[in-house]
Amino acid sequence: RKHRTTYGAVADRALRLAAGLQGMGLQPGDRVATLAVNSYRHLEAYLGVPSGGFVLHTVNIRLHAEQIAWILNHAEDRVLIVENVFAALIPAIRAACPQIERVFVLGPTPQPVEGAEDYDAFVKNHEPLARYPQIGENDAAGMCYTSGTTGNPKGVMYSHRSTILHSLASAPK
Repeated sequence: RKHRTTYGAVADRALRLAAGLQGMGLQPGDRVATLAVNSYRHLEAYLGVPSGGFVLHTVNIRLHAEQIAWILNHAEDRVLIVENVFAALIPAIRAACPQIERVFVLGPTPQPVEGAEDYDAFVKNHEPLARYPQIGENDAAGMCYTSGTTGNPKGVMYSHRSTILHSLASAPK
């Protein structure tokens, strides 16, 4: 399904997400997990979470619920953003991950999911972030977990600097 938008609209919604997360009391370096496919809403999170000073933790959607819960607990994620097609996993994840304070669902669900909130409503109800926080170039912007083929997976952090450098290196000349 196609969704047309503009860079300005994506930036606006990303900054609204960042402001909302700050308003929840998240602190610089706190982790926000996403369990999502490539979508415009996930792009907003990809840009908005680090813009607020938080660490975007993308979780592998192909993992079993038990593995996802282990990773969320190990990473100490405070917020989880879930694609609507994975909403059925939310009750099990909430039960296994008491440190998750809030769960937001990307996109509509046939019926409300207990313990989850609508991402679009959350974003809409906040003004865009007025000022970026002080972020060091070596501060974590994102993280993911290894496959764990020889033991439990390990978290790998990506700095703001490395993200910028990778973006510049892949930009057309």
